[in-house]
Amino acid sequence: MMNNRDIYQKDPATRKLVNEGVASVNDEKTSQALAVLRYELETFVCDGQYEKGMSHILET
Repeated sequence: MMNNRDIYQKDPATRKLVNEGVASVNDEKTSQALAVLRYELETFVCDGQYEKGMSHILET
């Protein structure tokens, strides 16, 4: 039996959410803010209907 965690490159069970699961839009440039941004970009999953919606927004 395959678990969801088996399909990810990085096991989500072994990672702590740097941003506590809450994204924030800001223009901070502190090392902590940049680390959170990097984490968000590295771990963002966009598929299914969300992916289609994002494609539509970005293409228009």
